[in-house]
Amino acid sequence: MTSSLTGIHHVTAIASDPQKNVDFYVGVLGLRLVKQTVNFDDPGSYHFYYGDAQGSPGTLLTFFVWPGGQKGRRGLGQVTAAALSVAPDALGFWQGRLTEHGVTVGEAETRFGETVVPFYDPDGLRLELVPTMGDTRPGWTASSVPASYAIRGVHAVTLPERSTDRTAALLTDTLGFRIVQSEGDWTRYALGDGSSGAFADMQTSPNQTPGQIAVGNIHHVAWRTPDDAQQERWLREISGLGLGVSPVMDRDYFHSIYFREPGGILFEIATDTQGAAKGINVADLDFIHCWVPAPSSTDADTTDADTLLLLHGTGGDESDLLPLGNLLAPNANLLSLRGKTLEGGMPRFFRRLAEGVFDIPDLIARTHELADFVQSASNAYGFDAGRVIAVGFSNGANITASLLLLRPGVLHSAVLLHAMVPLVPETLPDLAGTRVFLGAGRQDSIAPPDETERLAALLRASGADVTLHWQPGGHGLTREEAQAAAHWLAV
Repeated sequence: MTSSLTGIHHVTAIASDPQKNVDFYVGVLGLRLVKQTVNFDDPGSYHFYYGDAQGSPGTLLTFFVWPGGQKGRRGLGQVTAAALSVAPDALGFWQGRLTEHGVTVGEAETRFGETVVPFYDPDGLRLELVPTMGDTRPGWTASSVPASYAIRGVHAVTLPERSTDRTAALLTDTLGFRIVQSEGDWTRYALGDGSSGAFADMQTSPNQTPGQIAVGNIHHVAWRTPDDAQQERWLREISGLGLGVSPVMDRDYFHSIYFREPGGILFEIATDTQGAAKGINVADLDFIHCWVPAPSSTDADTTDADTLLLLHGTGGDESDLLPLGNLLAPNANLLSLRGKTLEGGMPRFFRRLAEGVFDIPDLIARTHELADFVQSASNAYGFDAGRVIAVGFSNGANITASLLLLRPGVLHSAVLLHAMVPLVPETLPDLAGTRVFLGAGRQDSIAPPDETERLAALLRASGADVTLHWQPGGHGLTREEAQAAAHWLAV
């Protein structure tokens, strides 16, 4: 058959820590976190998509996240490197940026007349930067990386093979690749017009040991085909080769089939019909978070339920307050976030200079970032932005109070558990009609009672309807306190 494959659709790898992964690919590499979802085949694992503004095929790096997962080993039977395209004059910028961020960068190599600079992500995944001519993909241009230096997309993948004959025949005779260059142990195969993003670089490696795919390895590479009709043709074609091709899988953003080439590397053929940005607002959803629709809800009726915005205390994560959310409002949507600031490795929602001393500029910036996220998440998940109830504990309660004071109207109401006064705005907001539950401990040394009284007075002066609930203990959240908040919410 005439090949309808046009290039690389995406590359999928395995990561260990979700926050480190986002910090590296968004914060260091300047890619857009296009989508956060779960692994279709393992719903307990995150699946992150990074790429350009629309999640266009050819720009996508995706990751399965396996916290605490075993470290993998590069070798035969897997893609061992993904090369990323940058502008011809961008290499100096990137070498400096990677070094400044403590990234392990290898010595530059020359391959197929191109300069290749290897570097490694926090899990040891090998990536390569390749300055390329004629690549017009803009990449993600709204990041901390100047647009002229932005990563444009995936350039090539490395396929190590002990014996190349059968894989080479599959590439050229069936999949429609053609050989465009050979040098030493390397052969470059190309699809379509042979531009950046269309290359498979085969490395003859007779003495290399088999790899073990786990954390820090590439799981598979996907090749692009235009539509479902072409994919059905590929399914029939590959089924006749005895390679054990899967049925068509609906991945929501595209459709896929999977098979292993003769050397054991997992190939996917994915349709171009939908990008990974399907169904989301173009604004970043770059908080690690959990989204749990209301029980028995569908995408069409999430607007009929309240949404609890769950914000943990120092050292928590996006799973910590899910049980509390179910207790407080069992019929609500749950949107639970992980703070993006780290203190001694512990997530927080904003920085502090010392115990009880907040970094006010950071608090203000993080508050506005959170408010913008809520609006973007409403567009993405379809919940009613006018029915958001924030539930925060300690650090999460403090940023919730800041959200009330700096961005009135974002929250319908709020449950603040063991909060302090985060800041006093120059002009008090209008919180008329906003209900606030303050849960506090008489013996709380971290959020002292006088701080709670000050916060209640500040919110009341702004027009909020404040209920102050005292419990006799310290900074810990008690079941009695949670039940009191649940009763308050139900009224």
